[in-house]
Amino acid sequence: VIIQYGLASYAYFSAHMPYMVYPHLTFDEGITNPTMFRSLFIGYIVSSAILVPVFYLFWRLFLKDKRYLQKE
Repeated sequence: VIIQYGLASYAYFSAHMPYMVYPHLTFDEGITNPTMFRSLFIGYIVSSAILVPVFYLFWRLFLKDKRYLQKE
């Protein structure tokens, strides 16, 4: 099922590749400001650097703790 969804997504993307919102907005028209791209990319990196350790800590504290799992 995962492979099927992956292949379907790839086929749809390759069919509409030059367009973001078919046929009104192309990638060239949508991605024109490099400063905005850099700021969004840096924000994505910073938020990932914050959230990944928090998710790992949550997993270790609650989902791997045998004492917590046996308390019901």
